[in-house]
Amino acid sequence: MANFYWITIMNDKSTDKKQRILDATMELIAENGLHATPMSQVSKRSGVSAGAIYNYFSSKEEIINHLYLELKEKLTEEVFKNYDKNAPYKERIFRIWRNTYAFMAKNPGKLSFMEQCANSPSIME
Repeated sequence: MANFYWITIMNDKSTDKKQRILDATMELIAENGLHATPMSQVSKRSGVSAGAIYNYFSSKEEIINHLYLELKEKLTEEVFKNYDKNAPYKERIFRIWRNTYAFMAKNPGKLSFMEQCANSPSIME
């Protein structure tokens, strides 16, 4: 039982570190730009050593791709919230537009990140 508890605590710490890395990267890219965000800044902002970052992600590009995919999934979920496929066409378009606008207005840093990554060669297919 004691080992299970220790493993649970370690997994929580790992998840916390990974999330801090992701959050720091998102914030720094929104503030400084994609190419002006070195891993040293991510390490400093997240409080996770550079070596430990590479235990979670093999490269900066992997972090960026992870964030981009996660954000695209969240955006898609939000865009289609309360979407009625049986509603009139105009109403469906306005629903999508309003939901997109609401999400982006609440998350300006994420909008900046998306804009920078949309046509970046760092984003894999």
